[in-house]
Amino acid sequence: MGLNLTVGYAGQKSQGHAAFFGIGAYTVAIVMKAGLSFWLGLPLAMAGCFAVGLALGFPALRVQAIYLAFATLGFNTAVWLVLRNEEWLTGGTFGINGIARPSRFGVSLDGALAYYYFVLGMALVLGGLLFGLLRSPWGKAFTALRDNPIRAESLGINIQAYTLLSFAIGAV
Repeated sequence: MGLNLTVGYAGQKSQGHAAFFGIGAYTVAIVMKAGLSFWLGLPLAMAGCFAVGLALGFPALRVQAIYLAFATLGFNTAVWLVLRNEEWLTGGTFGINGIARPSRFGVSLDGALAYYYFVLGMALVLGGLLFGLLRSPWGKAFTALRDNPIRAESLGINIQAYTLLSFAIGAV
């Protein structure tokens, strides 16, 4: 969904979204390995991915098209190398294991079916939020940015702000 927002609606050529998945997943895993709750790690991971996405959006203000794709691909490779080589933090190529599945309202999500419905519910909630965002004035600004940035800017849309927002929101 985030890649669809950044690439599909805002028209930015990003190849770095796998890095955001890794940053978010490892953030939650490290928080849970430290003995804290999944429900504390999730907003921390979202905030971290938002901040990293915002930082990655700054090159998009200076470079476009294939150059932006290469810059985001380089970022993706750098994150992959850090996650693979920093074994003290991420477990290296073996990853972080031994993490329990989250529970919600006292209901264990250890079974495959219960976990499936949990993930399905989360996907529906996030899909609904994205649907609402795309039907808002922000969504129209993202579409205008993709279709014709010069026209969007002449209509008063701050294309720099919406470019940064597309990367930041798409990273979450």
